[in-house]
Amino acid sequence: MVVVDGQVYNPTGITYKPGKNAEWYLKQAGGPTAMADKKGTFVIRADGSVVGGPGGSLFGGGVESTELRPGDTVVVPEQTYEFNNKFKSTLSVAQIAAQIGTAVAVAAYYATH
Repeated sequence: MVVVDGQVYNPTGITYKPGKNAEWYLKQAGGPTAMADKKGTFVIRADGSVVGGPGGSLFGGGVESTELRPGDTVVVPEQTYEFNNKFKSTLSVAQIAAQIGTAVAVAAYYATH
């Protein structure tokens, strides 16, 4: 059995087929979703070692060309988004303003009841 997990259309266990690579198993699981970090795809071997990961490439012999073994797991992580500091500051201010507004509304409700 080879397990395909993460951001694929049908995370599942697939019967091991000798000579098949990670790309073949990914196709059997429906392929990566739109939210998949394809370059971050990695394989966890049955012995616990890891092949691939962040910074890999879909082309030129990336993890997809890795021949799998029984008990391996192919993991397709979700994309992560990094925000710049200005956006983080704006988000923090908005969260604080929302919390203050909620506190004021609760206080006003209890003041009138």
